[in-house]
Amino acid sequence: MDICRGVLRALFLDYPLSQVFDRVCGNISVGDFLQAIEHLLRWRMTELTQTDTHAVFERLKHRFLKRNCSIYVHLFDYLCDNQYNDIFVDGDFSTPIIHHEHLFRWMEIVKFVDSDLLTIAKMVSNDKNKRQRNNFTWKFVPKTDEALFDIEKTYTDLHVHQTVTNDRFYIHWIDLMNRFTIIPRKTEEVKQEGDIMLDEWPVKVHQYAPLMLWKEKYTDKSYMDWIGVASIIRFYLFRFLKEGKIIASKERKDIYNCMTDCNIAKLLLDDCRRGVSSYRSTAFKEYLEKSYVDKAWDYSIQDKYVDEDSKKSPYCIFIGERRLIYKLLLKIEENNKDAKKMAPWLYLYLLIKNRIRMEHYLANDLVGLSNYNLTVNNSDSQMVKAMQMLFDKFQEDNSIMEVRMNENGCDEFLKEREQPKWIKAILLISKSFRIEKSKSIVAKYIKPLQKGKIAGVDFAGSDTEKRPRDFEDIIKYLRDKGIDNLTYHIGENFYDLVDGLRAIDEIITDLNWQKPNRLAHLLALFTDADKYYERKHYTVTMPRKMLLDNLEWIRKNAPEGVDTNDFVLPNDIQNDEDILVFKLNRTIVEVVKYNQDRIRTEIIRREIAIETCPTSNLRIGYFSKYSELPTCSLLNDEKSVVTINTDAPGILCTSLENEYNLIALAFKKDMGKSESDIRQAIARLRQNAETVTFS
Repeated sequence: MDICRGVLRALFLDYPLSQVFDRVCGNISVGDFLQAIEHLLRWRMTELTQTDTHAVFERLKHRFLKRNCSIYVHLFDYLCDNQYNDIFVDGDFSTPIIHHEHLFRWMEIVKFVDSDLLTIAKMVSNDKNKRQRNNFTWKFVPKTDEALFDIEKTYTDLHVHQTVTNDRFYIHWIDLMNRFTIIPRKTEEVKQEGDIMLDEWPVKVHQYAPLMLWKEKYTDKSYMDWIGVASIIRFYLFRFLKEGKIIASKERKDIYNCMTDCNIAKLLLDDCRRGVSSYRSTAFKEYLEKSYVDKAWDYSIQDKYVDEDSKKSPYCIFIGERRLIYKLLLKIEENNKDAKKMAPWLYLYLLIKNRIRMEHYLANDLVGLSNYNLTVNNSDSQMVKAMQMLFDKFQEDNSIMEVRMNENGCDEFLKEREQPKWIKAILLISKSFRIEKSKSIVAKYIKPLQKGKIAGVDFAGSDTEKRPRDFEDIIKYLRDKGIDNLTYHIGENFYDLVDGLRAIDEIITDLNWQKPNRLAHLLALFTDADKYYERKHYTVTMPRKMLLDNLEWIRKNAPEGVDTNDFVLPNDIQNDEDILVFKLNRTIVEVVKYNQDRIRTEIIRREIAIETCPTSNLRIGYFSKYSELPTCSLLNDEKSVVTINTDAPGILCTSLENEYNLIALAFKKDMGKSESDIRQAIARLRQNAETVTFS
């Protein structure tokens, strides 16, 4: 993590909410604001010494104190004039453009800091003391200034899950900012940490793990309480832009007291609702030529802000939020006296927003599929109507998608008289289901599958829950019915590389996987065995049966010269132990590498298409950079049928075009490929996806 990213993360994500809340709302001092930054940097940027982090702190302190103004104004000065601004292409552009060479840096920073906030900060930096912009309908994933492939051609995404196709956080957020809901609780009613409720929408706190550097206040408050505070502050921020009113002393005290006093909270929320109702009468109501609800969805999108071009964009629903932040930041940077008084409130609002945002993105440093699944669950939405309306509108131009759908998704898809030409429905069978349930689901959709209304079947989930041979009867049934459009998530989640490889071996041999069947992810096949076992200290922890099966497979598939007697369970281990800890001989690396090569060769020989998902694979697997991923490794073999896909763009801050750009950059930066070679590789990836898509 570079220093600038570390500082931005500390300021706009990690900073203790309770300290900011008390300073802003309660008007009390709780120590040196910057002192916390030094502590945060020490614990987040472990590659730095204490001397390093102190030097960074002193530099920030000098920068922030050289002007006689609020610390919060300094924060926004830093935001609008930081080293990450060079990521963007300079110029008078209506939408943000990223330098292709800086795309890796962009993907790292947006894991922790709101991409919209970074974009707006750059715009403010360009626009201050000049004309003001009126276009706020840019996409969440920016384009780059260099495309090493023909963007006019059709690109096929073979692997994307319906529930995380779109970036749902921003839609959730605007909805929440218009509810004015806060949940005052008695102490005995407080829910357990990690089980926080937003009305009926459960959000598990897993992405953001606060550093316990301070004894935080308000630990009895849920995220919904903080969201309620944010909605109140947003109303006052909008009122300031609309009417020029700053937050009065009484209003500040009411916000401070609403966290502990139910009656004050109710009165304050009622006040805000009444204020918003007058703004709704002049707010924009029509979205994409349809009325989303019987009243304006977001009071901050005033009719006069939305021109005809903006109405044609699905991103018009974000105009209010983006304009609000842009106008406030611009006024602060232009030294507007009253805007500077609102700077602390804007900072508190953005800090709360970024905390909530973190629960909707796969952004932490944890590995494994279970971490991914927690984020997917948080991204599920009650806003079904909005999602259905906007689903096809958010898609990229010139793209076709094979979308994994559960039963409900397939049912809704089949109800449509005319399915969109850009979408192919793939029936999703979860490995978490009981086999009997999976059989009934497949039987239910066998006719749509035979008629091609549903394009194929995907078996998804962890191999630790179901092994490939568990689905032998289902796959035989499908093949007997003439259905061979099958794909399988495999080698993505495992106790050990061996059981990951064993699962891949099993599907090829036991289930006779052949073209046109496809395989997805295959992380176990491309993980560096040396690094993996060094990281794990050559020790595995897993269920007894899994370990016994692994050891048997090792003995059966060990290369010549390896002593298989090293891979036997000792007699002194008790039979009644369910979970075993086993120390592996270092020759395991040789065994794994041999079988990785063997299995990969067989997959390529059978011409089985492989669905790689670069950013998803990087976040889930044991990889440190894009050049280590299966995509790049497979492209070195001209006979391989490798494809690029998104998997879950809505929780990864990515798009199909972005994934192609990332791999192109890996070729260029890390692998030293020429522009001609890169273009050929990208063309091959595109053609592969087009060729193997299920018809």
